[in-house]
Amino acid sequence: MSRKANARGWLPILLLLASPALLWGLYKSVSIQMPADSYQGFVDNLARKDYGTAEADINKAIRLSPDNALFHASNGLLYFRLVQTPFRLKQLFGEEINLYPEDLNHIESAIQSYKKAILISPNDEGYYHNIGWLYFFSKDQQHSIEYLRNAIALDSTQPMLHVSLGLIQERYGEKESAYQEYAYAVRLSPGIVESPFFSDLKIRMPDQADRIVSSVILDLENKLKQDRSPLLKAKLGKLYLYKKSLEPAEKFLRESAEEMPGLSRPWLNLGQIFEMQYNEDEMKRCYEIADYLDSSDSLPAIRLGDFYDRHNQIPQAVFYYRKGVDRWVEQSSPHTRQTLRLYKAKVVVSNDIIPEELLYYCNPTFDIAGACLKLSVFYRHNGNEKLAEHYDGIGKKFSP
Repeated sequence: MSRKANARGWLPILLLLASPALLWGLYKSVSIQMPADSYQGFVDNLARKDYGTAEADINKAIRLSPDNALFHASNGLLYFRLVQTPFRLKQLFGEEINLYPEDLNHIESAIQSYKKAILISPNDEGYYHNIGWLYFFSKDQQHSIEYLRNAIALDSTQPMLHVSLGLIQERYGEKESAYQEYAYAVRLSPGIVESPFFSDLKIRMPDQADRIVSSVILDLENKLKQDRSPLLKAKLGKLYLYKKSLEPAEKFLRESAEEMPGLSRPWLNLGQIFEMQYNEDEMKRCYEIADYLDSSDSLPAIRLGDFYDRHNQIPQAVFYYRKGVDRWVEQSSPHTRQTLRLYKAKVVVSNDIIPEELLYYCNPTFDIAGACLKLSVFYRHNGNEKLAEHYDGIGKKFSP
């Protein structure tokens, strides 16, 4: 018998032996892809606020993959998005928050979904954080604070977690504990002094807000005696800039930018100093560097938009205003970025925080309504009503 004939004889046997492996590989591929497809449908429909279809998608994903913590947590997020009672973070102080009866059912369902996620993934600080807020809405003070503290115990490096715990503590009258959390948040991310959260804090308690900044400056100065880190210098420079102490601010920011030129925020803050000194050439250069180094930061783009607007260079101003506004709207939470890495997901909900407003509330902001107005006027004047209405809507959503 020839070798070819012999090989043909063995071929059916080899295929038969290989078939189970091929079938198993095919099964595994399909079993992974099907829930992933359902989850992607959920993300798309949640963004469109098609909650009925989103619910069907996430329920299917859970049926196909019941041990996936992300799917259970997403179901919890969906339940919270179904809540109809209007709520803004400004309401935390000065008025009672009473949910509609049906909304209380959604809150309880959300809590149970997140608890299922925690059973599968017990070290996910984002799940504990969201449950903490859900318990706040159900007026369970003890569990609200307990879960927020658990979130911080798992990851104490996220400023937003400290702000959340502080807000709830302040709401319940634990003001000294709240101030400690706020100071911790400022220490981690000094840019938070330009956030809506800190602006509201200054309105409620201006003296306390100033004391928080002063205490953090003192703490960072003491740390700098032991560690001449460019990160510490960048933080100190930012806080001195906030206090309008321009000489030490410029000194620390220059040193930070020289020692670690890949950091974007020192360049942004140096640009602000040069703007206050009417040095537009250096200002523009610093903002351009900051914009190049961090393609997710709205502030350098907005400030470049302001520069071109002042010089009546409208197309350039529109380019940067649009870039800045789009970055602001598209920003994602730290937990979302972590989820993308852990689950290797192609797509996730960009803002998976409860309450949704908190993501924007804790980040440095700008006159987003003003930028959107300029964009809508430009596009309406040029006959693009669709984009004009788009930016009108964003400006309305983020108006103070």
